Amino acid sequence: MAYNLIQYKIVSLHMACKMMKFKLDIDYIACHMIQYKIVLLHMVYKTIRFKLYTGHMSYHMIQYKIILLRIACDSV
Repeated sequence: MAYNLIQYKIVSLHMACKMMKFKLDIDYIACHMIQYKIVLLHMVYKTIRFKLYTGHMSYHMIQYKIILLRIACDSV
């Protein structure tokens, strides 16, 4: 009888360990999902920064063209 109880407890512990491992696996997957989202956010940030940079450069080009037009108008 005592042997059966010990065996039952061992099986219970084994199941508890399996459940803990399962929970750890889920936490691990969740951690990877968070990491993936951070990478995506970083990429979105980089894209926005790139668009701002290109917008800034086009602004400079417009300014440069205005200066050239002024020079052209002054020389006429």
